[in-house]
Amino acid sequence: MASSKTIARRGANMAKKYIGIGGIILVILALALGAAGGFLARDMLTKNDGFTLEGATVLHLEAGKTYQYADLLSDYKVTVYGQDCSDQVTVSHNIPGVQPTGSFVAVEGTYYIAYTTDAFMGGPVRRVVEIRVEGGSEA
Repeated sequence: MASSKTIARRGANMAKKYIGIGGIILVILALALGAAGGFLARDMLTKNDGFTLEGATVLHLEAGKTYQYADLLSDYKVTVYGQDCSDQVTVSHNIPGVQPTGSFVAVEGTYYIAYTTDAFMGGPVRRVVEIRVEGGSEA
């Protein structure tokens, strides 16, 4: 059985014999141009892609007051290859005591609302809104 180096050498010799050096250079050039064209096309197709949140990235709440979870949510937009993929966003949070009605009493601490999407080829992308709950005003 011939080694892979021998097979590669035979293939190279056959290419030189039947295609010639000029043909080999043209094949390599065509492959390089195809790869460059592919990268350029990808960049043009994805230049307007993004995942944006509207509004503040840090919210300040007063401890002891009642709030509605829905009032804290940001509007968001996800664009992939020019298509709106906002329906592919998962929203999660670590705010304690949120009732099924959406209301909660703010407890001192720092919490997060995370917006995550898997719409991008590079993997999951996350945007986070920080919620800082600080003590109420002193009398």
